[in-house]
Amino acid sequence: MQTFSRIVRFLEATLFPPLCLLCRAHLLAEERTRWLCGTCTIPFDFPIGFFCPFCKKRSPTIPSCHPETRFAGIAPWKYENEKIRNLIHLLKYEGIKAAAIPLGEELRSYLLKSAALHGVPLSNFIIIPVPLHPRKLRKRGFNQSLLLARSLRIPEMPLLEHALVRIRPTPPQTALGNRKARTENIYGSFAISNEEAVRGKNILLLDDVITSGATMREAAMALKKGGAKRIIGLAAARAF
Repeated sequence: MQTFSRIVRFLEATLFPPLCLLCRAHLLAEERTRWLCGTCTIPFDFPIGFFCPFCKKRSPTIPSCHPETRFAGIAPWKYENEKIRNLIHLLKYEGIKAAAIPLGEELRSYLLKSAALHGVPLSNFIIIPVPLHPRKLRKRGFNQSLLLARSLRIPEMPLLEHALVRIRPTPPQTALGNRKARTENIYGSFAISNEEAVRGKNILLLDDVITSGATMREAAMALKKGGAKRIIGLAAARAF
């Protein structure tokens, strides 16, 4: 079914003018670069700012009010938001890479506003996407978090594509029912491939969705062991 859907979308893009990724309406000229029509523009669900990934409260500090989490979270939307969930599904499971473009543009806007609100100089940060295990990367063909990172397009923030690696394959976090199981599942899954690249650096750690926060927390722990300083965990959506 997914293969058929990809073929249909490829033919549509080839034979007809670009269509909105969500409602399939024909895009106006000024809408074509972001692949969404004006009707499908998606307002932010959460107020501008960071949150604590442990207690979920808004937090102006990095790390958050619970330092053991090792990062401050930031996400513009709830995963329950149907439009956002559909965009992420198109990107992650149907291989529609153009879906990373509107997500990346809105993530950039939300991040810049949040950083300005709390006086965080993003020019001191580097971007690192949460990696996939090589086995899953071969199966999917791309890392959706890397595509989002490339779509951010913040010139003063360098992108390090392979500084963080996934060294252990794990079942999907969404298949596990509680926080404890997800924490145990992801434990020891990340390592630094080049400590020189992260030592003493501030990191923007980017993923598509924060569910329980266990994946982002484990990745942040690996970065901290490699000598990273402050870490912001950015995702398009959070499921809590």
